[in-house]
Amino acid sequence: MISANDLRRCIEILAELNVLAESHKSKTLILEVGLILKQELDKISEIESPYKSNKLDAKKLLEDNTALFNENKRLHDLNMKLKEIVNQRIPKIESTITEVNGKIDMISEKVNEL
Repeated sequence: MISANDLRRCIEILAELNVLAESHKSKTLILEVGLILKQELDKISEIESPYKSNKLDAKKLLEDNTALFNENKRLHDLNMKLKEIVNQRIPKIESTITEVNGKIDMISEKVNEL
C-alpha cells in the first residue's frame, strides 16, 4: 500500500506537470489521475488517522498495568477471605438444614397419625 506521504508527493508532481502541460488533453488527463490519487489519499488518511492519534505513552501504560495488578491482587485476597468465611459457615448451615428437615419429618409423621 502506498503511504499518504507518497500519495501527496505524487499529487504535487502532477500539479507541477499540469502547469507545464501545453495541451488541454494532457491537462485533463493529469487532473483525472490527480483526482484518483486524491481519492486514494483520503482513504489512506482515514485509515492512518486512528493510529496517529492513538500514540501510546509507555510510562502511563505501565502505571495503569501496575494499578490493575494491585487492584486484582486486592480483589483476589478479598475473594479468598470470603471463601474462607463461606467454608467455615457451611457445616453450621448443613447442620441447621438437617435439624429443620428432621423437625419437618417429625411434623409430617404427627400429621399423618392424625
